[in-house]
Amino acid sequence: MVHSGQVCYFPSLAALETAIGYDQTIASLQAALPNHRVQNYFQQKPTLLAEADHLAVAWNSSADGSDGNVVGLITGRNYTTQNTSLAFVHISTLHVAEAQQRGSLLKKLIAAMFVGIWQREGNLPTWTAIKTFNPSVYNALLRMQQMIGDGVVLYPESTGTRSENNMAIEYVAGQIAALLEPNCLFDTATGAIRGGGGSIGGSYWPATPRSSHDEINRFFDERLAATDRMLCVLGLDEKRGKPSTVKLLTRWMASVPSK
Repeated sequence: MVHSGQVCYFPSLAALETAIGYDQTIASLQAALPNHRVQNYFQQKPTLLAEADHLAVAWNSSADGSDGNVVGLITGRNYTTQNTSLAFVHISTLHVAEAQQRGSLLKKLIAAMFVGIWQREGNLPTWTAIKTFNPSVYNALLRMQQMIGDGVVLYPESTGTRSENNMAIEYVAGQIAALLEPNCLFDTATGAIRGGGGSIGGSYWPATPRSSHDEINRFFDERLAATDRMLCVLGLDEKRGKPSTVKLLTRWMASVPSK
């Protein structure tokens, strides 16, 4: 396990169950997200945590310093496409307590998963993907790209333009979308997976999720219906992107408070 403050990385559900417990994790998340249908979400996806190769959990501490309730969860699963042997990590779920959704906890959860992978495997994934309806998730990945600069690409581009780098990454995104959602239409130009919300659709959220950036909110609003998902793909160059990412996310782990 990799610890940082109130965030911990686990390499499997078994490790998480030993430390916290499955039922306690879900119940705590539901308490931290009372207006979200967390328990229904995991009932619809009963094998999601068991299939995860990477998990990071955030929790609050009680006044006496003992462990408190779970307030955040992120999971990742390793995939390899059959036809092209493209390896990537799919961020399969991400939950942040309602009281902390405008704070820094989301960034710390993402950092915890990446740093945990790096410490466990000695490397970062070249490609990381997430299907999301939440513009704050895209904003966090965009912030990573902007802070690291060279060696990092992010798909799709929020400006709506198609640069040379993103035209190349569109092929990668298409391969990932075909594996994750083979029965859904994928709009390569926008990143939208039509019907990508599956059985969850738009029922998880009490209202359309918002980020702190109006442009990114409009970017999502113009491209997604409630049942759609945006496929976001982060690409890291081996020589430039990965070392810089490790340094940045290690700082996030050390300096970003979890509450």
